Amino acid sequence: MTIEPTDIESRSGPRYAAIADALMETIEGGRLGAGEKLPTHRDLAWKLGVTVGTVTRAYQELDRRGLTEGQVGRGTFVRDTVRRGHFSGLDWRPGGIEPDPAISGMIHREKRVSPGDTADFGPGISPLTSIETGIFADTLKAIAAEPDIAADLLDYSSPSGLLRHREAGVQWFAKRGVETRAERVIVTNGAQHAMLAGLAACTQAGDRLGVEELAYPGITALADLLGLRLEPIAMDEQGVRPDALEDALTGGVRCFYFVPTMQNPTTAIMPAARRTEIAALIAGHGATLIEDDITGLLPENAPPPIAVQIPDQTILLTSLSKCVAGGLRVGFLTLPDLNRESARMAVRSSTWMATPLAVEIATRWIDDGSADRILKARRREIAARHEVVREVLDGLDFRMSEGALYAWLQLPPVWRAADFRAEAGAQGLSVPTQAAFTIGQPADGVSALRVAIGPAGSAANLRAGLIKLAGLIQQGPSGAMELV
Repeated sequence: MTIEPTDIESRSGPRYAAIADALMETIEGGRLGAGEKLPTHRDLAWKLGVTVGTVTRAYQELDRRGLTEGQVGRGTFVRDTVRRGHFSGLDWRPGGIEPDPAISGMIHREKRVSPGDTADFGPGISPLTSIETGIFADTLKAIAAEPDIAADLLDYSSPSGLLRHREAGVQWFAKRGVETRAERVIVTNGAQHAMLAGLAACTQAGDRLGVEELAYPGITALADLLGLRLEPIAMDEQGVRPDALEDALTGGVRCFYFVPTMQNPTTAIMPAARRTEIAALIAGHGATLIEDDITGLLPENAPPPIAVQIPDQTILLTSLSKCVAGGLRVGFLTLPDLNRESARMAVRSSTWMATPLAVEIATRWIDDGSADRILKARRREIAARHEVVREVLDGLDFRMSEGALYAWLQLPPVWRAADFRAEAGAQGLSVPTQAAFTIGQPADGVSALRVAIGPAGSAANLRAGLIKLAGLIQQGPSGAMELV
């Protein structure tokens, strides 16, 4: 038993949150027990009359609350740590965060945490600076003063985007040493949309897609949407291991999605020599690489994308979300001729075209240097927050590459991820664990946290949250007793 349309009709807020809340009550009430499988995204979407993407967001929300876990190729299941009347995670609804008082035999003090006491380390967003709003206002005034441009911005355009917008994409790629042409560029509504178009251009339902063994959760959602089977590729501290990639290629995998610069979640920046090895393997087996370079400009001197070496076998995507403005939702794809038409059709089918007004703003910022000014300000703010992280987390085991929007923090062996998630929630701390990024079966006894530095409104707020987080890690699970 899951939920009916009537279970969400009276709830306020976004549809995905209403679905997540209704499913949570079903689980807590014992109508869905530990280990039971939830309906597929498509089946529940059809039943409730919502989009598949809405159900996907709801399932991701349940996972963040610690209620469910997705198993690649099998589906979504209720976690066996869930207890009737409680849940092992965070309540994301307005009104506070409720702890789970009974997880793994630990006893927690129940309390309601006020919003002012919370610290969100979840979203991997870039911190705003003091200059974006002024630049934005000036740009809108300039656009409004040019009535002749209204026809371009208010009418439909090609799925690839207006020519001058694609030329801005050429400029943006050039900042990473990538040479391309406007006819090879497609404008998208952000990087997630670019990922969708790129995948649609080189895969079909049932195909195997190679991804890093720890990967951005958005690729899991897209694979489910497109009916792809994810194949985890082993990594080391430099990123994807060439020997693991070769094994996958030999085994017949022909499409891969990798993030060589600022790998999500480990922050690894693949060195140039490793990139050359990866490029040679992809080229030698006639495979296709979808390379995600959305954070490539945050470090000042990251190696050029792998696409520079094998442009005819790489679908390269980038966006302005991490470096300039996430709310614009402007991304760019540059593709081999073979894949371009399929990607255009994916854009047309999913949203027809990227929003011209947003792309016009991005284009002007790229042309007049505003994007570079914002990028430099972002780098300074990120560097200042890195200093806070290094100071507060000193003595803990973490890695954080230059320009990274998060730290990858290893939990001490005394902690189990589910226990930590529950205790963190009780203290108003929201931080994703390694399970959220794991493709396939997680390694026994290994767990880490992705600690985002962007959601905090200021470096001071970040410091306060990190102090709470570090204190919790160091004190160990509450109620735990030493063995004698």
